[in-house]
Order: sequence, then C-alpha cells, then structure tokens
Amino acid sequence: MLVLVVIGALAADAVSGGSISTGDLLLMIVVVLLWSYILDILEYRVPVFRRLMRPSHTLLVENGRIIRRNMRRELVTEEEIMATLRKQGICDLLEVASAHLEADGEISLRKR
Repeated sequence: MLVLVVIGALAADAVSGGSISTGDLLLMIVVVLLWSYILDILEYRVPVFRRLMRPSHTLLVENGRIIRRNMRRELVTEEEIMATLRKQGICDLLEVASAHLEADGEISLRKR
C-alpha cells in the first residue's frame, strides 16, 4: 500500500506542474517498485528480516482477562475489543480464551 501512495505522490507532483521530467518520474517509479520487490524477496527468503519487517501479533485478552498494558501499547480500546466480540457472537468476555491484535490490524479471537 505504501508503494502505491509513493507512486501516487510522484505522479501528482508531475501532473501539478512540478519540475520533474517524464523520464525522471518513470525512473523514480521504477526505483520504488524495485525496492518494494527486493524487500518482498528478502522477507520471503530471510526469516530474520521477516521478523524485523512484519510485526508479530499482540495478546490483548487471555482467559477472559484484558491485558491493559498491551492495549495501551497498541492503542486499542476496550470498546474495540467488545465490538469484535459482538461481531463474533460472543456476549461475555469470559467466553474468550485469547484475543490477538494481528499484524494487519484485525483482532482475532479464540473461544474457550
């Protein structure tokens, strides 16, 4: 997604009359796409690099108890957790074995 935003910003600058020539703009877009591709390959092939680039999941609820320290660190509110519970059809927090904030920002639940 970040690659698309950078390319969009480069294109917007060129359209708005920036002093960048078409060749320079294309070169910058190719460089951004190439870096994105190289980083994806490194993530796929080098486990250490993958751990550095991709955040791991964060435990928010364990055995029906909210872990507030992790919530503060990830800026997740109790209302967000309860909304996720309601979407999954869970009425009470005690029914949750664990809830994790995943790398993509979603909260995943495991029932007891």
